[in-house]
Amino acid sequence: MGPLDYLLAHRADVLRLTLEHVGLVAVAMLFAVACGVPLGILAARHRRLGRLALAAANAVQTVPSLALFGFLIPVPFVGGRRSWLFPALRSGADRPARNAPASSCRPPGAG
Repeated sequence: MGPLDYLLAHRADVLRLTLEHVGLVAVAMLFAVACGVPLGILAARHRRLGRLALAAANAVQTVPSLALFGFLIPVPFVGGRRSWLFPALRSGADRPARNAPASSCRPPGAG
């Protein structure tokens, strides 16, 4: 069953879930704009507040990515498929390149 066949067979569920997703995104965007626009105006008018807001935004955006990365290192097969998390392995990056000289496949100093 291909993606189009799946969509056609489950179009009611896909439509319902799409509308639910759009609603969740709209609420999140509303909150983001309601908080961000006034804070941006204040940050533009007050230099010290602008620096503080920028530092807080940088921390909020960086920390979740680092936490997720740290979680995925010890659990490399989340989801049950290696290629889901490591697309480079699916492309063959774990094998030596074809027609490459043998010297390029050895670590430096190995001979």
